[in-house]
Amino acid sequence: MRKRRKERKIFGFRGIIAAFIITTLFISVGYSLLAEQLSVSGTTNLVVNNLDDEFRTANLSLKYKVKQWYSNGKYYYQYDFTLTNIGTANISSWNAVLDYPTGVSMVSGWSAGFSLTGNKLTISNLDYNGALTPGQVITFGVQLTMNTDSFDLSTGVLTAVIPGTEPINTSKLRINAVLTSSWGTAGNYFYQYEFTVTNKSKVNLTYWKFAFNVPTGTTIGSYWNCNYINANNVVTVSNAAYNGNLSPGASASFGMIINTPQANFKPVVK
Repeated sequence: MRKRRKERKIFGFRGIIAAFIITTLFISVGYSLLAEQLSVSGTTNLVVNNLDDEFRTANLSLKYKVKQWYSNGKYYYQYDFTLTNIGTANISSWNAVLDYPTGVSMVSGWSAGFSLTGNKLTISNLDYNGALTPGQVITFGVQLTMNTDSFDLSTGVLTAVIPGTEPINTSKLRINAVLTSSWGTAGNYFYQYEFTVTNKSKVNLTYWKFAFNVPTGTTIGSYWNCNYINANNVVTVSNAAYNGNLSPGASASFGMIINTPQANFKPVVK
C-alpha cells in the first residue's frame, strides 16, 4: 500500500510538470503570433522620414524637421520649425513664405499664424513671438496633407522687420483712418482710430506695414488686429499673423487707442 501511494505521488508531480511545460509553450507561441501581428498592423502609422534642413538670411535661420506617414489614404507631413535671430539687431516681426505642391491641405498649426493660398504657405509671428533679440530662438509647427509621398521642401523666403532699418513703402496700400472716439484733458488726450488697409496693387501681398509720426510722449493705450512698434516718435504698424495676405482689392481692418499730449491729433501716413 505504501509503494502504491508513493507511485501515485510521483505520477501526480510529473503530471503537474508536464501541464506547466505545455501551458508555457502555448503562451510563448501565442505571444509570438500576437507580437508579429501587432508589428505588421502598426507599420501604417510609423514615421518613415525625418529630415533636417534650413533656410537662412542675414538675420534669420529657419531650421525644420519633417515627419511623414501614411494613414487612411492620405500622406501626412509634420514640420517642426526652429527660428533663430542670427543677426546683431532686434527683430520686431517676421514671416516666411514656403512653396508646396498643388493640392496640399492644412491639418493644424501651433505657435504661429498660418495662411495657405494655392501652393504657398505663409507663416507669421503671433503677438507674443514677433520680437526677437539677437540669438533668441522660438519653435512652432504645422501638419499638412498632400497627394505625394516624395516631397522635399526646397524653396522659401524669410522676411525680418528690423526697426529703423527697413524703408516704409506704401505705394501698394491705401490707408484710411477714421476717428471713432476721443476723450481726455489738456496735455493728455486719447484718440481711438479705426484703420482700413487696402491692397491697391495688382499682385498678392503676403504682409503689409506703414508708419506715422507722433509727438514726444505718445503711447499706444491698446490695439487690435495688428502689431506695432513705437520708437523715436514713429509708430510702425504691421499686420497680425492672420491678416497679412491681401489679394488685389482686398482689405484688412484694425484699430488702436493713441494717448498723446497733442490736441486734435491725426495720424499722417509716411
